[in-house]
Amino acid sequence: RGDLAAVSMASARFTDFKTVNFSTTKEVGASALRRGAANKKPVLVSLSVAGCLNFDDDVLKYIAKKCTNTLRSLDMSHCLKIGTEGISAVALLTGLTKLILDRATGVDDPALRLVFKECNKLEHLSLRDLPRVTNISVNYIGKFINTIQFLDISNTPQLTGSIFNEVAQMCPRFRVARGDGCYLIDDVPLITMGRCCKTIEEVSLANCVKITSLALRGIANKCKMLTTINLAGCIKIDDAALGCLCEKGAFPNLQNIDLTSCDMLTSDAVVDLANAIPRLRQLRLGKVTQISERAIDRISQICRRLEDLAVDSCVG
Repeated sequence: RGDLAAVSMASARFTDFKTVNFSTTKEVGASALRRGAANKKPVLVSLSVAGCLNFDDDVLKYIAKKCTNTLRSLDMSHCLKIGTEGISAVALLTGLTKLILDRATGVDDPALRLVFKECNKLEHLSLRDLPRVTNISVNYIGKFINTIQFLDISNTPQLTGSIFNEVAQMCPRFRVARGDGCYLIDDVPLITMGRCCKTIEEVSLANCVKITSLALRGIANKCKMLTTINLAGCIKIDDAALGCLCEKGAFPNLQNIDLTSCDMLTSDAVVDLANAIPRLRQLRLGKVTQISERAIDRISQICRRLEDLAVDSCVG
């Protein structure tokens, strides 16, 4: 095959590939994947096979065995042929610091438990859209890993906020928490972050419909490194919640706020928000139907640094 010939020629001439990205050649064959990712003397540090149609358990086991001591970053998002046997082999990569498994729908709890137990240096972990993954495996993160900085569990429907509770308490450098579309997440994770995690910079919980003003009360004046908060579709967010954001000095670094579809908000509350945080660069208020044109004009006048002001379908 052409892809194998090309990879073989390259790997014969160049033996020090530290970064390999096959994500733009999704139809590359299994033999080429093996040859390109794990040469005779592996020095591979970063591998992306996102969306590769032929990346399966056998290829992953081969690469994990060959690159046990070198691989630090692995992106297998959208790899639909990966299952329990292949993911279990990732546990060999004990130096791994970045792992992306988004939409690798064959991933399940038994394999992930082994990975989280052995790969205890992980800093960046993305587990988006994994329908077979539950708290049974993900709660192992808090038990065995204290290095997490970035965690994304968005649209993995069986997960609750307990993983954010664990990571906030166990990982002192935790910076980014994303759980969009996880309908079981409630106020408790943010309250825990406020109590234990002063380093958090971004929180994205879009469409987590159980979130209320208590969550924002829990982080106000505590998570002062916060720059970005996304509460789009959190339908219980009301004027009292914005009052927490408006407290003087509560969020000195906050620049990006998404309140799309938070339809309980009123014009007065969002103008107060603008007055409290005039440095905002992004404010998204689409489908907040009580926001008036006058309020939008006032926000534009106050927040001179705004680069993104979204007010679509505001009909108030």
